[in-house]
Amino acid sequence: GEARKYKSAEEFVGAQGTPLYHRTNQDLTELKVGDKPNTIGVHFHNSKEVSDTPTYIDRFGKNQIEARAQGKIADLTPRDLPKELRPAGELSGEKLKTFLEKSGYSGFKIGAETVIFDAKNVQTKSQLTDIWNKAQRVAEKAPSKNLLVVHNLSEKKLMFADRIGGLANPSTAVINPKLTPFES
Repeated sequence: GEARKYKSAEEFVGAQGTPLYHRTNQDLTELKVGDKPNTIGVHFHNSKEVSDTPTYIDRFGKNQIEARAQGKIADLTPRDLPKELRPAGELSGEKLKTFLEKSGYSGFKIGAETVIFDAKNVQTKSQLTDIWNKAQRVAEKAPSKNLLVVHNLSEKKLMFADRIGGLANPSTAVINPKLTPFES
């Protein structure tokens, strides 16, 4: 569907939102939320330049995954939070996650860091590129809307066939004139 609207995988990936960067020492093509206690989601940095620094690489891992998040992201950076994000009492960890999910958010941003609660709400650049490639293969196999029926009868024989009510088994072919040249 939507992926076919774009001329390149890069254009499609770029249209899927702001890039986020996750570092790990694992070889991953898709992300998952860890099973460590107090893990509330997948953590990302919002800047490729910062994510590429030696400090980040040493701290979080040598492999960088570029991804795009789906859904609403609550920006918790401003000191004066929007009314709907001002809960009664202090929220952190699992309580913050529960509150934001109930409010329709799939994650939050604080400063240069973004946390997405469920890995299903994140698609890596690799996954998005695969979606675009698959859409292109489907488009190539889809029938053309510009098909043409051709036959091998002369104009005179075609008029005779029309006068007698048609032919029982005419020699016709259905072609895409963009792909198959046809000359009468």
